[in-house]
Amino acid sequence: MPPSDSAAPAADFSFVEVDDAGEQISGATPIFADLVQPLTSISGTLSGDADLFQIYISGDRPFSATTLSPATLLGLPIDNALGIPNPLLEDPQLFLFDAAGNGIYGNDDLFGSAQATLPSMIAPLDAGIYYLAISGFDYDPISAGGEIFPDDSLDGVLLPTGPGRESPLIGFAGDGSAGGNYTIALTGAQTIQPGAAVSPLPELVDLTGFDGNVTVNAIQQLAREAFFDNVLAFYKTDAQGQVAGLLPGDPGYEAAAAANLIDGIRLTVGNNQTIDASLNLQGGAYYAPALLIDGSLQNLATVGDAALGQARIQRSGNTWQFEDAGDCDFNDLIVTLTPEITGMG
Repeated sequence: MPPSDSAAPAADFSFVEVDDAGEQISGATPIFADLVQPLTSISGTLSGDADLFQIYISGDRPFSATTLSPATLLGLPIDNALGIPNPLLEDPQLFLFDAAGNGIYGNDDLFGSAQATLPSMIAPLDAGIYYLAISGFDYDPISAGGEIFPDDSLDGVLLPTGPGRESPLIGFAGDGSAGGNYTIALTGAQTIQPGAAVSPLPELVDLTGFDGNVTVNAIQQLAREAFFDNVLAFYKTDAQGQVAGLLPGDPGYEAAAAANLIDGIRLTVGNNQTIDASLNLQGGAYYAPALLIDGSLQNLATVGDAALGQARIQRSGNTWQFEDAGDCDFNDLIVTLTPEITGMG
């Protein structure tokens, strides 16, 4: 459902990036307004990274997004031909993801231009929360399985057919050196009403579908291939991973997570071993996993790492994979969770 249908939309809204938008779901910039307004453009600056924005697609008319404009079609090529410096982003890419971070479609070059366009789909997208990303050429979205989109297509529209297509976005990889100013013109989008439902971080364990008085037993398989004796713990959060008033990426987030770990839950497994284990959590809440690297409370891998640009947790379905150092093999602890009701609290 649209966030509000109590009144006609207010005047068009153009968003200008102030704080640098992140490139993971947890660090995306949500575009809010006090009143629901048609969102007609997003402007910002890339500095060798990607920008990810959380928007609302109204569903009542086709969605589209483009960086094509008189400035990019005429001004930029003329300045380049004359050797005049131009601050505009020369070769952007655009990508759209659903509320869970799964790829929908993307584009690098379209309509004979190095600029990017997400054309209107034949049928309007369903109303709801989406994520719109912009990046420079060859700085591409990835999931735990690899690149979500291919490098090119026959018609310029990129569909999620890459090796990482079945998993949600965890970040971007590739040549992230491109930078410059951009403006994305939009149709079919609107601002998010404050208080509207926001999709939970994909790394969280979502037990909100269970009654709060129910104890949930998460039957698990634990495995590890790592030098460190890593320990898995959990802490209670909201949908965005907030703990002790801090959001992932905020200063002090790791310390807050360490101080709020649930008592009595410490899971570990021997190196190169796989075991079955279980834990009990109360229903009706979100829980974030935390990896105590070599068992240390002073060295955690949490959802906050992704917000700072270094994801340490990957999820595919009901399997979570953790990275304790920097080789990015994500096998330093692997856990599979299958929640089942075991009793009343």
